[in-house]
Amino acid sequence: ISNCVINLSADKDRVLAEAFRVLKPGGRLAVSDVVTRGDIPADIRRSVELWVGCIAGALDAGEYRAKLERAG
Repeated sequence: ISNCVINLSADKDRVLAEAFRVLKPGGRLAVSDVVTRGDIPADIRRSVELWVGCIAGALDAGEYRAKLERAG
């Protein structure tokens, strides 16, 4: 279970891969996270205040789904 944590990770692919690795066979991963509808401009991604507010690390919803599918 993850609640607004993965978006703060610098290596989201690694986090998701590890989460799926440790699941029991047939297990399910539940995620509640911040996503966007489109790209975030570079100046926003560099903002410390927006990282603290969980916005700068957010992925586009489609990109997030693709990462989940690749991970497991």
